[in-house]
Amino acid sequence: MRLSIDGHEVELGAARLGGPVKAAAGVCFRLAASREELSAPLEEELRALAEQARSTGDVYGAAEHELQRRGWPPAAALLREEPALLSALVREAGLGQRLLERLLAGLPAPGRGPLPRYELWRVDEVRFDTQGAELCGRGRDLRPAAAGPEEEGAQADAPGPPQEAEEAGRGRKERKVRAQDAQKLGVRLLALSPEELARLELPEELAEALLLAKRLKREAQRRQLQFIGRLMRSIDTAPLRDYFEGRDEENAREVDRLQRIDRWRNELVAGDEHVLQEILDVCPAVDLDHLSDLTGQARAEAAADKPPRGSRALFRYLRALLEQSGMD
Repeated sequence: MRLSIDGHEVELGAARLGGPVKAAAGVCFRLAASREELSAPLEEELRALAEQARSTGDVYGAAEHELQRRGWPPAAALLREEPALLSALVREAGLGQRLLERLLAGLPAPGRGPLPRYELWRVDEVRFDTQGAELCGRGRDLRPAAAGPEEEGAQADAPGPPQEAEEAGRGRKERKVRAQDAQKLGVRLLALSPEELARLELPEELAEALLLAKRLKREAQRRQLQFIGRLMRSIDTAPLRDYFEGRDEENAREVDRLQRIDRWRNELVAGDEHVLQEILDVCPAVDLDHLSDLTGQARAEAAADKPPRGSRALFRYLRALLEQSGMD
C-alpha cells in the first residue's frame, strides 16, 4: 500500500485513524491498495452486508440490490470484473471508513519514538479499478511545530510521562463525548422532514446520508447513523445546536400554553369563578357571552356523558384568544 498526504509519500506505519478534528486543520490523503491487499478486508465487508441483507432485507441502493440478485459474488471476482459496481456500493453503503480501518489495522504500530505523524479521519471517495483501489479523504498533521530559541528552554519544564498519560486519557474521554454528541445530533436531524433538512443547508454528503437513512430500517439504519455521526464530527455543529435549542424552547413554550389552556377549560367547566378574571387579565378581547355558551355546553355534555364536542370547541376558543393576545 502507498499513502500520500498533501502529495507527499509517508510511511504507512506512521499513520493511524483518529478522532474528530476541525476541518481547518485538515490535510488531504490518498491511500492506494493493490487488488491482493484489498481482497481480504473487502470480502469481510461484503460478507457482513450480505448477512444483513439476508436477515433483514435492507438494501442500500441499486448496487447492493444487484449484488444481492447475483448471490454476492466473491470480492476478488468483483475487483477483476466490475470495479464500477464496487465503487457504487461503497458510496451507497458508506463502507469507505470501515474499509480504511480494515486496511490500516494490520499495519505495524509506530512503536517507540514520537507520536504518529498523521491521523486519517474521513474518507471522501473510493475509486476501484482492476488493479486495486484508491481511498481519498481528510486527516490532520500531528507533527509538532518546530521549536524556536525561546521555546527550547520551556521544553525542559514540559509535563512528565504521568501527566502526559493523564492528558491523553482526558483527550480520549473528550473525543468519546464529542462522538456521542455528534451521534445524538444525527438522530435529531434524522427526525426532521426533508423540507426542514433543506432549510438547514447541510453539506451535500451529510444531507444525502440523512435522506438515505430515512429509507433504511433496523440494523441498516443504525449503521448509517454511525456513518452520519462520523460526518458530523468534521463540520461546525454550532448552528445546528442553536437551531435545536431554539426549537426546544419553542416546544417548551407550546407545552406551557397547552397546559394553561387545558387548566382554564377544566376550571371553567368546574365552575371556578377565579379563572375568569385570569382569562380577562391575559385576554381582554374575550367575548364573555360566547365563552359562557361554550362553557355551558361543555358542562352539559360532561354531565350527560356525551361526546365532548363543546369541550373541544371551548379549548379551541381559549387557544385562539391566547394566540391573539401574543402572550406565552
